Amino acid sequence: MPPNGNPDFATNIYNNWKERYIIYHSQEASANDLPGAENAARVMWDSRPFTVSEGIGYGMLNAFFAGDYDLVNQLFHYSVIMRQDGLRLMPWKTRYFQKAEDRTSATDADLDIATALVLLYAVTGNEQFKASALEVIEDIWTWEILPANLMIRPANAGFGGQHNLSYFAPIALRLFAWVDPAHDWMGVLNVGYEYMALVQSRGNGLVADWTSTDGYPVVPANNAQSTNYNRFGMESLRVPWRLAWDYHWTGEPRAKAILDQMSNYIVTTTGGDPSQARKSYPYELNDASEPDNLWNSHTKIHVGAVGTVCAMNFTNPDQLVFMDQCTAILNTNMNTLIDYYPDILQVIYSQLLNGLYQKPPAIPF
Repeated sequence: MPPNGNPDFATNIYNNWKERYIIYHSQEASANDLPGAENAARVMWDSRPFTVSEGIGYGMLNAFFAGDYDLVNQLFHYSVIMRQDGLRLMPWKTRYFQKAEDRTSATDADLDIATALVLLYAVTGNEQFKASALEVIEDIWTWEILPANLMIRPANAGFGGQHNLSYFAPIALRLFAWVDPAHDWMGVLNVGYEYMALVQSRGNGLVADWTSTDGYPVVPANNAQSTNYNRFGMESLRVPWRLAWDYHWTGEPRAKAILDQMSNYIVTTTGGDPSQARKSYPYELNDASEPDNLWNSHTKIHVGAVGTVCAMNFTNPDQLVFMDQCTAILNTNMNTLIDYYPDILQVIYSQLLNGLYQKPPAIPF
């Protein structure tokens, strides 16, 4: 934790986010709701009717580290009532408490949902949480891990030969190896670190949002990023969180090596001033374009970009002052409460940087 880390601020940020984005079934009950919806809660996406599985996964982790275990369970229940086609993976986009808008999964969400359940098992000893986690973990292995090379697929369908490095979740894979020794989760972890190092080695020290199996930027199959796929941008903003978390709990040297390179790039690019953090950077060596938009562009604080820059320096003792100054910026800007993505990222990074990411004693690594 940075010297000036403030756990109380992280708690306040969480409470503000929860009040704005968490919707309980009682707030919008309808005759069209799915069976069991009365026990569920959801995270509002960019517009009121919709929820995305990513938000449920992040929400469960945010609630866990806030000690809000009832909400973890309610959000998980929402993912369960939305399941389709016999899968135990949540459809990536849903509507109210009524239906799935798109049946395709999103692997990062499934990893985070299962992670939160294993963490609950670790602190409570409740075998039901473990059993629920193992159901999700089994389907992640079946549908979202490529058996030929142990690489992580972005979803249960499509995206052939395309990967999103922000879906690489080392702590999730370590937890799965603990509760599910029948599958080679540490193999997935090792492949993931090797692949990320490869991608980083081909660029300027950062990574690209979408990359091919051989480690080059590629337009994703869903065409969600037809122009910015080759930048460190809205997807990659989450990479430092996942790596810093792994280093924080395990001292993983590969996480440190990757983050230290990112730290060197970002400190140089900002001139050592974290207030110059941007929400998008070039990745390719021959890309002469500028970083995109100051973090306070569009009249609102892009707190996700600030948190990303802070976490890049998590493993670098030479940049402790930079990280502390960066965290101070994060801790003096409350949630905008108008934009789902930066608001939820602020909770994630605020909890990590302000000391709420405490490893449960029962976890054996």
